[in-house]
Amino acid sequence: MAGYDKKDRQSGVYEGIQKKFKLDVQAFSDVFAQAMAYDLGTAFGCRYTLHHKLSVEAAVVFAARSVDGVFIDGLHTYDGVRDDIQAWRVKAKAGGYCMFNDYTPGGGSFPGVEKAAKELAASTPGGIAGIGIIGTPRYSNVWVNLDSAAPAFLRVSTNSQAPQGAVVVAELRTATTTNSSCDHPTTCAGACEQLLKVIRSERAASPWKVYYDEIAEFLIKRNATRVVEIGTAWGGLAERLLEKVPGLKLDAVDPFMAGYDKKDRQSGVYEGIQKKFKLDVQAFSDVFAQAMAYDLGTAFGCRYTLHHKLSVEAAVVFADGSVDGVFIDGLHTYDGRCA
Repeated sequence: MAGYDKKDRQSGVYEGIQKKFKLDVQAFSDVFAQAMAYDLGTAFGCRYTLHHKLSVEAAVVFAARSVDGVFIDGLHTYDGVRDDIQAWRVKAKAGGYCMFNDYTPGGGSFPGVEKAAKELAASTPGGIAGIGIIGTPRYSNVWVNLDSAAPAFLRVSTNSQAPQGAVVVAELRTATTTNSSCDHPTTCAGACEQLLKVIRSERAASPWKVYYDEIAEFLIKRNATRVVEIGTAWGGLAERLLEKVPGLKLDAVDPFMAGYDKKDRQSGVYEGIQKKFKLDVQAFSDVFAQAMAYDLGTAFGCRYTLHHKLSVEAAVVFADGSVDGVFIDGLHTYDGRCA
Protein backbone atom coordinates (compact mmCIF):
# COMPACT_ATOMS: atom_id res chain seq x y z
CA MET A 1 0.00 0.00 0.00
CA ALA A 2 1.53 3.29 -1.11
CA GLY A 3 1.85 5.88 1.65
CA TYR A 4 0.61 3.61 4.45
CA ASP A 5 3.23 4.98 6.87
CA LYS A 6 4.95 8.31 6.27
CA LYS A 7 7.89 7.21 8.44
CA ASP A 8 8.48 3.97 6.52
CA ARG A 9 10.95 4.01 3.63
CA GLN A 10 9.20 1.28 1.60
CA SER A 11 5.92 3.12 1.96
CA GLY A 12 7.56 6.17 0.43
CA VAL A 13 9.07 4.16 -2.42
CA TYR A 14 5.66 2.69 -3.23
CA GLU A 15 4.11 6.17 -3.13
CA GLY A 16 6.70 7.51 -5.54
CA ILE A 17 6.03 4.71 -8.02
CA GLN A 18 2.27 5.13 -7.61
CA LYS A 19 2.48 8.82 -8.51
CA LYS A 20 4.86 8.16 -11.40
CA PHE A 21 2.35 5.73 -12.92
CA LYS A 22 -0.54 8.11 -12.13
CA LEU A 23 -2.56 5.43 -10.32
CA ASP A 24 -4.76 5.86 -7.28
CA VAL A 25 -3.74 3.96 -4.15
CA GLN A 26 -6.02 0.95 -4.72
CA ALA A 27 -5.20 0.65 -8.43
CA PHE A 28 -1.46 0.71 -7.63
CA SER A 29 -1.97 -2.00 -5.01
CA ASP A 30 -3.95 -4.21 -7.40
CA VAL A 31 -1.58 -3.86 -10.34
CA PHE A 32 1.50 -4.37 -8.15
CA ALA A 33 -0.05 -7.59 -6.79
CA GLN A 34 -0.89 -8.77 -10.30
CA ALA A 35 2.69 -8.19 -11.46
CA MET A 36 4.17 -9.93 -8.42
CA ALA A 37 1.88 -12.97 -8.69
CA TYR A 38 2.53 -13.25 -12.42
CA ASP A 39 6.29 -13.04 -12.00
CA LEU A 40 6.82 -15.54 -9.18
CA GLY A 41 3.83 -17.69 -10.13
CA THR A 42 5.29 -18.09 -13.61
CA ALA A 43 8.66 -19.00 -12.15
CA PHE A 44 7.55 -21.37 -9.39
CA GLY A 45 3.99 -22.48 -10.17
CA CYS A 46 1.98 -23.86 -7.28
CA ARG A 47 4.92 -23.54 -4.90
CA TYR A 48 4.17 -19.81 -4.65
CA THR A 49 1.00 -18.10 -3.40
CA LEU A 50 0.46 -14.38 -2.88
CA HIS A 51 -2.18 -13.36 -0.34
CA HIS A 52 -3.00 -9.76 -1.30
CA LYS A 53 -4.47 -8.61 1.98
CA LEU A 54 -3.64 -7.55 5.53
CA SER A 55 -1.44 -9.91 7.52
CA VAL A 56 -4.11 -10.41 10.19
CA GLU A 57 -6.73 -11.08 7.49
CA ALA A 58 -4.54 -13.64 5.73
CA ALA A 59 -3.80 -15.50 8.96
CA VAL A 60 -7.36 -16.78 9.30
CA VAL A 61 -7.04 -19.01 6.21
CA PHE A 62 -4.13 -20.94 7.75
CA ALA A 63 -4.78 -23.81 10.13
CA ALA A 64 -3.07 -23.81 13.51
CA ARG A 65 0.35 -25.52 13.47
CA SER A 66 0.42 -25.56 9.65
CA VAL A 67 3.69 -23.73 8.82
CA ASP A 68 7.29 -24.23 9.89
CA GLY A 69 8.12 -20.58 10.20
CA VAL A 70 6.90 -17.01 9.77
CA PHE A 71 9.24 -14.21 8.64
CA ILE A 72 7.72 -10.96 9.92
CA ASP A 73 8.82 -7.93 7.93
CA GLY A 74 5.63 -5.85 7.74
CA LEU A 75 4.69 -2.66 9.54
CA HIS A 76 7.66 -1.85 11.81
CA THR A 77 5.73 -0.17 14.63
CA TYR A 78 5.32 -1.95 17.95
CA ASP A 79 1.56 -2.35 17.39
CA GLY A 80 2.11 -3.68 13.88
CA VAL A 81 4.69 -6.29 14.88
CA ARG A 82 2.69 -7.28 17.98
CA ASP A 83 -0.45 -7.80 15.86
CA ASP A 84 1.51 -9.96 13.40
CA ILE A 85 2.89 -12.07 16.25
CA GLN A 86 -0.54 -12.57 17.79
CA ALA A 87 -2.05 -13.54 14.43
CA TRP A 88 0.69 -15.92 13.31
CA ARG A 89 2.30 -17.47 16.37
CA VAL A 90 -0.39 -20.15 16.63
CA LYS A 91 0.10 -21.03 12.95
CA ALA A 92 3.65 -22.29 13.53
CA LYS A 93 4.23 -25.98 14.18
CA ALA A 94 5.68 -27.22 17.44
CA GLY A 95 9.32 -26.26 17.30
CA GLY A 96 8.63 -23.66 14.63
CA TYR A 97 10.11 -20.19 14.34
CA CYS A 98 9.15 -16.52 14.28
CA MET A 99 11.76 -14.50 12.39
CA PHE A 100 12.16 -10.73 12.31
CA ASN A 101 13.92 -8.20 10.09
CA ASP A 102 15.33 -4.86 11.32
CA TYR A 103 15.82 -6.04 14.91
CA THR A 104 18.49 -3.78 16.41
CA PRO A 105 19.47 -4.11 20.09
CA GLY A 106 18.89 -0.80 21.80
CA GLY A 107 16.04 0.10 19.49
CA GLY A 108 17.85 1.44 16.45
CA SER A 109 15.56 2.86 13.77
CA PHE A 110 12.73 0.49 14.70
CA PRO A 111 12.40 0.15 18.48
CA GLY A 112 8.94 -1.38 18.06
CA VAL A 113 10.44 -4.43 16.37
CA GLU A 114 12.84 -5.04 19.25
CA LYS A 115 10.16 -4.51 21.91
CA ALA A 116 7.63 -6.87 20.33
CA ALA A 117 10.23 -9.56 19.58
CA LYS A 118 11.53 -9.45 23.15
CA GLU A 119 7.99 -9.80 24.52
CA LEU A 120 7.52 -12.88 22.35
CA ALA A 121 10.85 -14.34 23.42
CA ALA A 122 10.06 -13.76 27.10
CA SER A 123 7.01 -16.00 26.74
CA THR A 124 9.01 -18.93 25.29
CA PRO A 125 11.19 -21.51 27.10
CA GLY A 126 14.40 -19.78 25.98
CA GLY A 127 13.33 -16.36 27.20
CA ILE A 128 15.21 -13.30 25.96
CA ALA A 129 18.32 -15.45 25.64
CA GLY A 130 16.44 -17.47 23.04
CA ILE A 131 16.66 -14.69 20.45
CA GLY A 132 19.16 -15.91 17.87
CA ILE A 133 20.92 -14.10 15.02
CA ILE A 134 20.32 -15.28 11.46
CA GLY A 135 23.49 -14.95 9.38
CA THR A 136 25.52 -11.75 9.67
CA PRO A 137 24.50 -9.49 12.61
CA ARG A 138 24.67 -6.32 10.48
CA TYR A 139 21.60 -7.45 8.52
CA SER A 140 19.52 -7.39 11.72
CA ASN A 141 17.65 -10.66 11.11
CA VAL A 142 16.81 -12.69 14.22
CA TRP A 143 14.69 -15.70 15.14
CA VAL A 144 12.77 -16.95 18.15
CA ASN A 145 12.31 -20.70 18.68
CA LEU A 146 8.66 -21.05 19.67
CA ASP A 147 8.93 -24.46 21.30
CA SER A 148 11.76 -26.82 20.54
CA ALA A 149 13.02 -27.58 16.96
CA ALA A 150 11.86 -28.07 13.25
CA PRO A 151 12.71 -26.33 9.50
CA ALA A 152 6.35 -24.58 4.23
CA PHE A 153 7.79 -21.13 5.07
CA LEU A 154 5.67 -18.02 4.96
CA ARG A 155 6.81 -14.43 4.68
CA VAL A 156 4.64 -11.65 6.08
CA SER A 157 5.66 -9.00 3.59
CA THR A 158 6.73 -5.38 3.81
CA ASN A 159 3.18 -4.05 3.44
CA SER A 160 1.52 -6.66 5.63
CA GLN A 161 -0.47 -4.14 7.67
CA ALA A 162 -1.62 -1.97 4.76
CA PRO A 163 -5.22 -2.31 3.47
CA GLN A 164 -5.32 -4.51 0.37
CA GLY A 165 -7.75 -5.91 -2.16
CA ALA A 166 -8.83 -9.47 -2.83
CA VAL A 167 -6.46 -12.40 -2.46
CA VAL A 168 -4.29 -13.09 -5.50
CA VAL A 169 -3.28 -16.71 -6.01
CA ALA A 170 -0.64 -17.26 -8.68
CA GLU A 171 -1.89 -19.76 -11.23
CA LEU A 172 -0.66 -21.01 -14.60
CA ARG A 173 -3.28 -21.19 -17.30
CA THR A 174 -2.11 -24.56 -18.60
CA ALA A 175 -1.06 -26.17 -15.32
CA THR A 176 -3.37 -28.54 -13.47
CA THR A 177 -2.81 -30.56 -10.33
CA THR A 178 -4.69 -32.87 -8.02
CA ASN A 179 -2.61 -32.17 -4.93
CA SER A 180 -0.01 -29.81 -3.55
CA SER A 181 2.92 -31.84 -4.92
CA CYS A 182 1.44 -31.91 -8.46
CA ASP A 183 2.01 -35.69 -8.39
CA HIS A 184 5.79 -35.28 -8.37
CA PRO A 185 7.86 -37.49 -6.02
CA THR A 186 8.42 -35.75 -2.71
CA THR A 187 11.45 -37.82 -1.70
CA CYS A 188 14.62 -39.03 -3.41
CA ALA A 189 16.84 -41.15 -1.20
CA GLY A 190 19.20 -44.09 -1.64
CA ALA A 191 19.74 -45.05 -5.29
CA CYS A 192 17.54 -42.13 -6.37
CA GLU A 193 19.75 -39.62 -4.57
CA GLN A 194 22.91 -41.11 -6.03
CA LEU A 195 21.46 -41.23 -9.53
CA LEU A 196 20.30 -37.63 -9.21
CA LYS A 197 23.92 -36.59 -8.60
CA VAL A 198 24.86 -38.27 -11.90
CA ILE A 199 21.97 -36.59 -13.73
CA ARG A 200 22.91 -33.12 -12.47
CA SER A 201 26.59 -33.66 -13.26
CA GLU A 202 25.84 -34.82 -16.81
CA ARG A 203 23.36 -31.96 -17.29
CA ALA A 204 25.95 -29.38 -16.26
CA ALA A 205 28.60 -30.85 -18.59
CA SER A 206 26.32 -31.52 -21.56
CA PRO A 207 27.45 -30.08 -24.92
CA TRP A 208 23.78 -29.89 -25.97
CA LYS A 209 23.19 -26.77 -23.89
CA VAL A 210 24.70 -24.62 -26.65
CA TYR A 211 21.33 -24.66 -28.46
CA TYR A 212 18.96 -24.40 -25.48
CA ASP A 213 18.58 -20.61 -25.63
CA GLU A 214 17.89 -20.76 -29.38
CA ILE A 215 14.94 -23.07 -28.72
CA ALA A 216 13.76 -20.81 -25.92
CA GLU A 217 13.88 -17.69 -28.12
CA PHE A 218 12.01 -19.54 -30.86
CA LEU A 219 9.21 -20.38 -28.41
CA ILE A 220 9.13 -16.90 -26.85
CA LYS A 221 8.65 -15.28 -30.27
CA ARG A 222 5.67 -17.56 -30.87
CA ASN A 223 4.12 -16.97 -27.43
CA ALA A 224 4.21 -20.70 -26.67
CA THR A 225 2.55 -21.75 -23.41
CA ARG A 226 2.74 -25.55 -23.65
CA VAL A 227 5.44 -27.69 -25.22
CA VAL A 228 6.16 -31.42 -25.25
CA GLU A 229 9.75 -32.66 -25.21
CA ILE A 230 10.14 -36.23 -26.48
CA GLY A 231 13.39 -37.63 -25.15
CA THR A 232 14.60 -35.53 -22.22
CA ALA A 233 17.92 -37.27 -21.44
CA TRP A 234 19.43 -35.31 -18.50
CA GLY A 235 16.62 -32.74 -18.39
CA GLY A 236 18.83 -29.84 -19.47
CA LEU A 237 16.61 -28.47 -22.22
CA ALA A 238 13.51 -28.82 -20.03
CA GLU A 239 15.20 -26.93 -17.20
CA ARG A 240 16.39 -24.11 -19.46
CA LEU A 241 13.04 -23.66 -21.21
CA LEU A 242 11.22 -23.48 -17.88
CA GLU A 243 13.74 -20.91 -16.64
CA LYS A 244 13.61 -18.74 -19.74
CA VAL A 245 10.13 -18.97 -21.32
CA PRO A 246 7.51 -17.05 -19.27
CA GLY A 247 4.51 -19.13 -18.23
CA LEU A 248 5.61 -22.23 -20.14
CA LYS A 249 4.14 -25.62 -19.20
CA LEU A 250 6.52 -28.37 -20.27
CA ASP A 251 5.65 -32.06 -20.62
CA ALA A 252 8.70 -34.32 -20.92
CA VAL A 253 8.28 -37.83 -22.33
CA ASP A 254 10.92 -40.52 -21.83
CA PRO A 255 10.90 -44.22 -20.82
CA PHE A 256 14.61 -44.01 -19.81
CA MET A 257 15.46 -47.40 -21.27
CA ALA A 258 19.07 -48.58 -20.95
CA GLY A 259 20.36 -50.47 -23.99
CA TYR A 260 17.30 -49.75 -26.13
CA ASP A 261 19.46 -49.22 -29.25
CA LYS A 262 23.02 -50.52 -29.44
CA LYS A 263 23.86 -47.90 -32.07
CA ASP A 264 22.62 -44.98 -29.97
CA ARG A 265 25.10 -43.17 -27.75
CA GLN A 266 22.59 -42.18 -25.04
CA SER A 267 21.36 -45.76 -24.89
CA GLY A 268 24.90 -46.90 -24.20
CA VAL A 269 25.45 -44.22 -21.55
CA TYR A 270 22.26 -45.30 -19.77
CA GLU A 271 23.39 -48.93 -19.93
CA GLY A 272 26.74 -48.07 -18.40
CA ILE A 273 25.10 -46.24 -15.49
CA GLN A 274 22.59 -49.07 -15.03
CA LYS A 275 25.37 -51.61 -14.68
CA LYS A 276 27.41 -49.35 -12.40
CA PHE A 277 24.44 -49.07 -10.04
CA LYS A 278 23.76 -52.83 -10.35
CA LEU A 279 20.12 -52.31 -11.31
CA ASP A 280 18.08 -54.29 -13.79
CA VAL A 281 16.69 -52.41 -16.80
CA GLN A 282 13.27 -51.71 -15.27
CA ALA A 283 14.65 -50.68 -11.88
CA PHE A 284 17.08 -48.28 -13.56
CA SER A 285 14.26 -46.77 -15.60
CA ASP A 286 12.03 -46.33 -12.54
CA VAL A 287 14.71 -44.78 -10.32
CA PHE A 288 15.94 -42.50 -13.11
CA ALA A 289 12.39 -41.26 -13.66
CA GLN A 290 11.92 -40.72 -9.91
CA ALA A 291 15.11 -38.67 -9.71
CA MET A 292 14.23 -36.56 -12.77
CA ALA A 293 10.64 -35.88 -11.66
CA TYR A 294 11.79 -35.06 -8.13
CA ASP A 295 14.47 -32.66 -9.34
CA LEU A 296 12.52 -30.63 -11.91
CA GLY A 297 9.20 -31.05 -10.13
CA THR A 298 10.71 -29.56 -6.98
CA ALA A 299 12.17 -26.69 -8.99
CA PHE A 300 9.19 -25.85 -11.20
CA GLY A 301 6.10 -27.37 -9.60
CA CYS A 302 3.11 -27.96 -11.86
CA ARG A 303 4.81 -26.28 -14.82
CA TYR A 304 6.71 -29.55 -15.29
CA THR A 305 5.27 -33.00 -15.91
CA LEU A 306 7.25 -36.16 -16.68
CA HIS A 307 5.45 -38.85 -18.67
CA HIS A 308 7.50 -41.96 -17.92
CA LYS A 309 6.51 -43.99 -20.95
CA LEU A 310 7.03 -44.43 -24.67
CA SER A 311 6.25 -41.44 -26.86
CA VAL A 312 3.40 -43.22 -28.69
CA GLU A 313 1.89 -44.26 -25.35
CA ALA A 314 2.08 -40.75 -23.90
CA ALA A 315 0.49 -39.14 -26.96
CA VAL A 316 -2.94 -40.62 -26.23
CA VAL A 317 -3.35 -38.53 -23.06
CA PHE A 318 -3.06 -35.25 -24.99
CA ALA A 319 -6.07 -33.77 -26.75
CA ASP A 320 -5.69 -32.86 -30.42
CA GLY A 321 -4.54 -29.27 -30.85
CA SER A 322 -3.63 -28.91 -27.17
CA VAL A 323 0.08 -28.03 -27.40
CA ASP A 324 2.03 -25.26 -29.10
CA GLY A 325 4.97 -27.40 -30.12
CA VAL A 326 6.67 -30.80 -29.92
CA PHE A 327 10.46 -31.14 -29.68
CA ILE A 328 11.28 -34.63 -30.99
CA ASP A 329 14.59 -35.97 -29.72
CA GLY A 330 13.78 -39.60 -28.95
CA LEU A 331 14.70 -42.70 -30.95
CA HIS A 332 16.85 -41.45 -33.83
CA THR A 333 15.91 -44.11 -36.40
CA TYR A 334 13.64 -43.36 -39.37
CA ASP A 335 10.89 -45.60 -37.96
CA GLY A 336 11.25 -43.99 -34.54
CA ARG A 337 10.87 -40.46 -35.87
CA CYS A 338 7.92 -41.38 -38.10
CA ALA A 339 6.13 -43.02 -35.15
